[in-house]
Amino acid sequence: MNPARLLRFGAAAAGAGVLGFGAWSVLAWARYGHVDPERHPRDELLDRFLPNPEVDEYHQVEVRAPAAITLAAAKETDFQSAPLVKAIFWLRAIPALLRGKPYRPQGSRGIVAETLSLGWGVLAEEPDREIVIGAYTQPWHEQVTFHPLPPEEFAGFNQPGYVKIAWTLGAEPLGPNKSRFVTRTRAVATDPQARRKFRRYWAPMSAGIILIRYAGLPLIRNEAERRATHTGQERQHGMGNRRGGVVIEHAVEIRRSPDEVFDYCTDLRREPEWNPRTRRIEKLTDGPIGLGTRYLGEWIRGDPMTIEFVGFERPTTWASVGRSRRLLANSEGQVSKTPGGARLVLRVELQPQGPLRYLMPMLGPVMRRREDRNLGAIKAALER
Repeated sequence: MNPARLLRFGAAAAGAGVLGFGAWSVLAWARYGHVDPERHPRDELLDRFLPNPEVDEYHQVEVRAPAAITLAAAKETDFQSAPLVKAIFWLRAIPALLRGKPYRPQGSRGIVAETLSLGWGVLAEEPDREIVIGAYTQPWHEQVTFHPLPPEEFAGFNQPGYVKIAWTLGAEPLGPNKSRFVTRTRAVATDPQARRKFRRYWAPMSAGIILIRYAGLPLIRNEAERRATHTGQERQHGMGNRRGGVVIEHAVEIRRSPDEVFDYCTDLRREPEWNPRTRRIEKLTDGPIGLGTRYLGEWIRGDPMTIEFVGFERPTTWASVGRSRRLLANSEGQVSKTPGGARLVLRVELQPQGPLRYLMPMLGPVMRRREDRNLGAIKAALER
């Protein structure tokens, strides 16, 4: 293609883009405030906070992964890893660049961690199913600031001059290994003047916001399906293979609620409090602890180990897989309610790799005594 033809083609593409953007802006302006409550499925959790929105955007994709894995992947997906999203953020930064301000993109982190760092707050969460995040703001300003609200104050907040925005990440089970990922965004202005300003903002800017949602759907689907495949392989080759290994199981009753016991035990960063052989535990993933959370641990003896939660049903059960150069450790925890608090059952299956497997008959009794002491230390730490 000669330069002249290439230039004409580029000009035509740019013109079509401008016309398309203009048409979208006109349509978004006309649609603003006309929300059909029957257009999308109901969301009872979101309805608690924004039951009558002026904007209600709904996006979904089917995923070949259990709902818990899908939601965990959605929380930790970095939307800016998509080229389209990077381009949108760069375009939004052009006015600042023209004023001589440097463009410094955010580092790589999950969507939940990133938005919380900007000032949003968690309004509600149903474990392994849905999370609702919200804030009030004035998005038409050059420097946008997000303000969180306590969940009990969000629905009633009506200070003039602001827009309340709430959005969700959710996963609906469609079968044992299939789910539907859903993300929803709602907004409502607190007074007529703010409504006029937000409508002028939303008409052109909603195109980029919605494109980001569409670009994020395949990212989340691919990551969830990768995790589901990985989890299936770990369970197939981990807990089911006992040759040359040792299984350790202990139980203890603790005078604390099941929620407290569960949260303490699944936050592996607390391990130095009850295991004197722990050098350090580092959380590798952003966001709340849950399915897919990974840690890096180092003990007085042994190689560094990466640990990932492959099961997480708060506040009753969890499962993790730990891998080091010479050891595979599969752990399961169960918490049940008792009249005096909670009963904790820990089960660990150790699969040595290489020459270490020949020492397991001698090391097994030592490790069982050590794990028994650790369980007593967990009880003491929680009851202090």
